[in-house]
Amino acid sequence: MSNSTCPLITLDSVVITPVSLALQLTPAQDTIRLCAGASQTIQATVIPAGQPVSWSPAAGLQVGPGGTSVVATPTGSTLYTATVSLDGCTRTRRVYLALDSLPDNLDIQPADTMICQGAKVVLSAPLFEPMEYPDITFKWTPLSGTLSPDSLYNLVVQPMQTTIYRRITRNGVCPPDTAYATVKVIPPAKMEVFPADTSICPGATVHFTLQYTDGVKDIKWEPATGLSCSDCDDPFATPGTSQTYTISGDFEGCPVGTQARVTLKPLAPLQFPTKRLICEGESVTLNTLFDGSTYTWTSTHPGFGTKTLPNPSFVPTQKATYYVTADNGCIRMESVEIDLEKISLTVDGDTTICKNFSAPLSASVNVPGSFQWRNDLTGQTAGASQSITVAPDQTTGYTLLFTSNNGCTATGTVTVTIDGEAPTIVFPNDVQICPGESITLNTAPALALADYTWTANPPDPTLTDPKKWAPAVSPAVNTVYSVTATLGKCTTARQISVTAHQGTLTVTSPDQVCDSTFAKLTAQGTGLNGAYLWSTGSKSPEIMVMPAATTTYTVTFTYGDFCELDESVTVDWVPNFSLGIQSVPLKDTVNVGEPLTLTAVINPPQNLNGFTFMWQVITVDTKDIPGNTESIDVIPSTNDTASGEIRYRLTVTSPNGCVQVVEKKFSLIFPIVRFPNAFTPNGDDSNDEFKMIVPQGVAYISQMQIFNRWGQRIFESKEPDATWDGTVDGKEAPVDVYVYFVWWRRGDDALQVQATGEVTLLR
Repeated sequence: MSNSTCPLITLDSVVITPVSLALQLTPAQDTIRLCAGASQTIQATVIPAGQPVSWSPAAGLQVGPGGTSVVATPTGSTLYTATVSLDGCTRTRRVYLALDSLPDNLDIQPADTMICQGAKVVLSAPLFEPMEYPDITFKWTPLSGTLSPDSLYNLVVQPMQTTIYRRITRNGVCPPDTAYATVKVIPPAKMEVFPADTSICPGATVHFTLQYTDGVKDIKWEPATGLSCSDCDDPFATPGTSQTYTISGDFEGCPVGTQARVTLKPLAPLQFPTKRLICEGESVTLNTLFDGSTYTWTSTHPGFGTKTLPNPSFVPTQKATYYVTADNGCIRMESVEIDLEKISLTVDGDTTICKNFSAPLSASVNVPGSFQWRNDLTGQTAGASQSITVAPDQTTGYTLLFTSNNGCTATGTVTVTIDGEAPTIVFPNDVQICPGESITLNTAPALALADYTWTANPPDPTLTDPKKWAPAVSPAVNTVYSVTATLGKCTTARQISVTAHQGTLTVTSPDQVCDSTFAKLTAQGTGLNGAYLWSTGSKSPEIMVMPAATTTYTVTFTYGDFCELDESVTVDWVPNFSLGIQSVPLKDTVNVGEPLTLTAVINPPQNLNGFTFMWQVITVDTKDIPGNTESIDVIPSTNDTASGEIRYRLTVTSPNGCVQVVEKKFSLIFPIVRFPNAFTPNGDDSNDEFKMIVPQGVAYISQMQIFNRWGQRIFESKEPDATWDGTVDGKEAPVDVYVYFVWWRRGDDALQVQATGEVTLLR
């Protein structure tokens, strides 16, 4: 080393000695697997020897002298680090102890159980968290009777004999766990019933005998219907239908059972007639369903005797019971009662009438049914009820066919003889008349040599010829007319009621109506079923009209039998006017208590002499304003702060009676007052005085009082704009907190709630 100022060369040197340091672990694997609770010895070899070895973490380690030998018993999988240092050099080695384990409780439940042969049982163990044992495996033996895979934690089995099941559980390096469960199988008991399958006739009885293995108990037969007992070994059975009986019992807690079948043999077929009430003289067949069985018939009917046909027929003469015995190996005995319907029918005897008269025909019968009368001359039906009325033109026979509700029939006949002819009276169909109308009482042709006599009740002066065969009358009231017409020995007497409708009609209306104003026209009519029709087309008794000129209106009132009355009214039209209200000052929003002048504005402009003016004010109610002038002065005032408005209504009536109504609405501004909580009377023209501030509306002070903290009144004023300048008796009041009481009024002089509070005087 040299430089320009020093020509001499300087030499220096350094000696570097390498450090040799090595660390080895035995076992030399990076990962060592342990079962939970086991220990592992780890040897550390250091070259050069004699250097201490440190380990971390210390948990689960037993460290020997110098750290060259440790015994690890970790409680969980742990990465251990060994470190050695020499002259600034450091060596480290790591080993991972992976911990395997088995669940704490692997016992099988049930460990020892007893089942009936054919039953299933689930062999299970307490639950564990599968995520903690990802490599766990299971193996069951033996496989006899298993119903689920042998590699599952739990097993479903159905052994046919007593079996000991074993489950081996493995996880990692841990010793396998073996658990056992014993399933004891109860062999099935035997049960037999005699007879097991038999056939009997209906109503017969079968005796059962039950045999079973000793130890079987709790015998039960089902269903119990038809059995002499349901919990014995040898019941008698008399079933109503073919029946299968189930017999059950208990053997050492296991069910045991069998079945017995009883089949009822069919009886001989038999079908009595559905119709048990027959007509007199009708034959009955006693049976319509049969086979090769033997049938024997007897009866309470005299003369029936004994019959062996399966389907005998007979004509009964009285009510009787018929008995049958049918034998097809089983005996069937039945009976049927056959009743006989005998009809007793009587019709009225022959009768004689005049032509144009009628004759009543009736019948009597002993049973219910239907009737059909026939005209023997025409063959047509004359009626369908028990009693009818006929009016033949010539001698005629009538036949009645009666049919009972059971379908039996009977007939009867009667003859109606015509002797002479009675005059015919034909009244008109329409027996209602209107005032001024007439009605002809008889429309039948006159019969020569016949005598007619008419009377009226009440008497009718329009019945001028009571001997006329067809008089025309015009009664003023409802009238009953009676007529007697005689020809030879035949006489006709009849009555007719004639309704004479009466009606009235009045119409009311105003004499005149103002332009653009409605007028009410009212019609009032009297008469049966009255109806109205105005010339306007309206059908109401009351109508509203608004004529544009003097107009005549007509109403037609229809009543009774289309009777009509007409009335007309003339409504005079007069000119009208329009109405408005003008305010001074001209605005729609005013302060409460602010004076206003309201003036009526009438168009077209005209002389207002003879006009009347009525003013009203409307808030929560309506009040009249005194005076009857064109203009009024008002001060708006109300306590209705919810709506915040006031209305003035003006009703004006003109000399010719036209009326107009108009309203003007004002929105009201209610006063809002504020009071400062501090003021500074220092003469700077800013907040120098304590006073009431009115940011909205009109308000003024009625009385103001100021008190100091000792309750002494130091200021009082009743001036509308009262203010306190912060002095007492001409001297400055001290800085302090003062209490104020202020009574104030709205612009309409309404006293408001007292204001009170504190104000701070500052200087």
